[in-house]
Amino acid sequence: IKTIMEYDELDNFRNACKQHASEDGNIAVNTSFKLNGHGIRLYYEHGKFKYARTRGRTGKGRDISRHARIAGAPLYVEKWKDIDKVEVRCEAIISLENFNKYYKGVYKHPLACVTHLVADSTPDNELSNLELCCYKLLGVDGLETLTAEFEALEEAGFKTPGYMNMRIPVRNIAGSVDIILKKFTEL
Repeated sequence: IKTIMEYDELDNFRNACKQHASEDGNIAVNTSFKLNGHGIRLYYEHGKFKYARTRGRTGKGRDISRHARIAGAPLYVEKWKDIDKVEVRCEAIISLENFNKYYKGVYKHPLACVTHLVADSTPDNELSNLELCCYKLLGVDGLETLTAEFEALEEAGFKTPGYMNMRIPVRNIAGSVDIILKKFTEL
């Protein structure tokens, strides 16, 4: 489910849920945590790590390959050896444990600390405090669901956010959406 911003999108979402429900009236849902860090893209060619870039909003982003290597990005993924190009999208984060241990009082919050850690001038010994939490895999065929992407990332040696699959009644979703749509019309 993508982020829903408009009334029509919410209504379309409700209708899509109804269409995709199984005969028992349930729909399969994958939920995952959204971690707040700095967007990173890792690029692989024939399974070999080539480079990493920040997620450039207006351009191609900065090269942070050194950061990604030290933070533990796999340098080779055997399963991708026959694939020309693979892109892995991640968030560069710092654990609360490492933030509290090394940076509490230095930075106001963990995101400010990550901003420091992705700077070009950050020394290698500090980069080991960065973690890459990967959430999207592009260029690998046959991954029909978010769960399949997470599993493929984990099999390749990447960390993923916590996630859970569940089946929930569509009537619960539709009822919640109806309440939200009613609030939209009252605005």
